[in-house]
Amino acid sequence: MPKGDNDAPFRRRKVLQTAGALGAAGLAGCSTNTDATDSPTPGGGGGGEDTDTPEDTPTPTEPPQKVVGGDMVYASTSTPSSINPYRVDDTTTGARVNKMLDYPGGADGTETFDPGWLKSWELSDDSTVVEYELYDGLEFGGEYGQFTAEDVLYSLNELMLLTGDEDWYAYTDTDFYMIGPDSEMIQFEQTGELTFRADLPVSKANWLHEDPLLGTWFLPMEFVKPYRDEEDAEGMDKDSYITEGTYSEGNLGPYEFDGWTRNSQMAFVRNDDYYRREKIGEVNGVDYSKSPYWDTLTYQQFDESSTALSALQTGEVDLAGIPDQKVSNFRGNESTQLYESPFDNGVFWLNLNHRVNGWGPIRESREVRYALGNAFDPDTVIEEAYNGLAVPLRTFHPSWGPYYPPEDKLTSLPGDLEAARTQLQEGTGSEYGYEGDKFVGPDGQLELNIVRTVGNPSVEIATNWLKQRLEQLGINSTIEAKQWSTLLQNYAMNSPDNVEGVDEPDWSIGAFNGGPWDQSASAEDWDIMVGLGFSTSPYAPWSAIKSTLDEKGTFNLWGYQTDEYDIGAFIGEASTAESQEEVQTKMTEIFSFISKDMPFIFTSSGYNVTGLANDIVGIPGKKTDDGRKSTSYWQDVNEAQPERLYARNKE
Repeated sequence: MPKGDNDAPFRRRKVLQTAGALGAAGLAGCSTNTDATDSPTPGGGGGGEDTDTPEDTPTPTEPPQKVVGGDMVYASTSTPSSINPYRVDDTTTGARVNKMLDYPGGADGTETFDPGWLKSWELSDDSTVVEYELYDGLEFGGEYGQFTAEDVLYSLNELMLLTGDEDWYAYTDTDFYMIGPDSEMIQFEQTGELTFRADLPVSKANWLHEDPLLGTWFLPMEFVKPYRDEEDAEGMDKDSYITEGTYSEGNLGPYEFDGWTRNSQMAFVRNDDYYRREKIGEVNGVDYSKSPYWDTLTYQQFDESSTALSALQTGEVDLAGIPDQKVSNFRGNESTQLYESPFDNGVFWLNLNHRVNGWGPIRESREVRYALGNAFDPDTVIEEAYNGLAVPLRTFHPSWGPYYPPEDKLTSLPGDLEAARTQLQEGTGSEYGYEGDKFVGPDGQLELNIVRTVGNPSVEIATNWLKQRLEQLGINSTIEAKQWSTLLQNYAMNSPDNVEGVDEPDWSIGAFNGGPWDQSASAEDWDIMVGLGFSTSPYAPWSAIKSTLDEKGTFNLWGYQTDEYDIGAFIGEASTAESQEEVQTKMTEIFSFISKDMPFIFTSSGYNVTGLANDIVGIPGKKTDDGRKSTSYWQDVNEAQPERLYARNKE
């Protein structure tokens, strides 16, 4: 799923947020909101107003008393595409669905399982078999009764893991269940009413951080089956059980759906039957016995971050992401608490269109990509657009991550326009060249189409800077600013229907990769996209690489492909390595290649900066696996970790 540099204050630890899968990569937009989650860790409870709150505000040595009641309002500048658990491709949508359905489970640290719907998750000694057990007494919303292993197996086998002619639903995340050097499908088998197992085609010692099932939602077999029998994907998507959030009325999530006013707000109410209170209670140092802690939880949508920040200052909302350009305005602000950290799991870049509806030399020439990188000059952009609140990087891994290579193994561009001019000329052949100050081709002066997200001033500044620098290179450009949902639908998603003369592509992976670069294209033409990045799984980074850079990766929306390096073979080797030293060697190798080939222009891993109303108290900050303070504030300040969640101060 898509992710953003300020789009998820108090973020949880996973990747795409991935398109729903742990250890996978997820699209995320650079928008200031509370939508992204880096890892589908189970949800817990919020905070609330309390007439029994102690007179004294809790101190760092005296955790806030957990109380039930009150309302939490998140500010958001993006809107979800739907509330369909089987159609989640971005972090905005995933965050909404996760308010109504927990994930099956997650990782708490490097080796400890953190339960959700799953009571237990056990990997065999040889790392080839996983045994799962669901809690007894889990109930679906509606009239469907108990959630059992049969429901899991039915959706897996009849909807999620289908390929080729059998694939009636076009589930986005199927390839996350195909692992090993030969991309073999994981085999699932029911072993009891509440138990099932997965047989892995290869040994995966790090599977707790990769298992896509831990980030997958399920709906009742009896709901899915009639649509499966008729192969009616559209009918199922439009069923009121999904569109009206009826699935949230069981006990599987912390909140129930309470209405959605498009382009305005989405509301949830406390689920009084939430299973965690009875089934889990306290685990891994977290107390769920009263969760969730808010009576209501609302996403309030704003068109621009400036209006969201005004709402935070006036008390209309309780939590909002702070754009980099505005951070200094909030430091020392008496009405707002400010939390920030440089340890973000997200990676941002200038997205380059390698598909047939983009400028051909981007796809054809590494030198041209270098020229665009020199024009953009990420180091300058970090200072000017992101106010220094970002960490530069040169490859697809956060610089604090455990496998980030030595800098001398990476390709660095100095932001040199003279070098860029030379690279343009050398990378485009005889059809292109300079006529005076203008860079011209067969159709006259070159003009590139740039599209960006709205809602984050830093993205706008960075895009305007890119336009100015391209002008200095003799290149014209047009900029279109699009809402998140529009950008995903018209520019990120692609289909063979948009390529003249293509009836059936050689293959199709889904909405974000509808076929080879010359057989699938987006509805709107574009060359460069700003404001869309990916969350990663730093402790299992091969999954993110597979989904975004492999030719048949789920999120290879730009159509990148290379004959120089076998990415698929690398994925299998790195993910099954027998030692951390071997993993590091392989990761250094591929991260160096990615940096050298530069399929897109790497820019930064941004800080998370979040403003929280002062009448909500709590102490964010949780150590990551490597001991660094994480930006995954979702693990500390939000319903996911109620023991660190706040009570409102007594007025």
